[in-house]
Amino acid sequence: MHFASIVLQAGPANVDTVMVDGVVRKRAGRLLAADLDRRADELAASGARILTEFRSAQS
Repeated sequence: MHFASIVLQAGPANVDTVMVDGVVRKRAGRLLAADLDRRADELAASGARILTEFRSAQS
């Protein structure tokens, strides 16, 4: 069996439970963070910053 193809075809919906440093962050397919909206905003801002820096480095 080719495990790489399983991993590459899987997505977030295929992950049931996630533990980070001994703390459960996702259980039964649901994220457990209380402030997901704020975290999503921070992630979007971080992604925009990274793209801006990448594009300016290409010039």
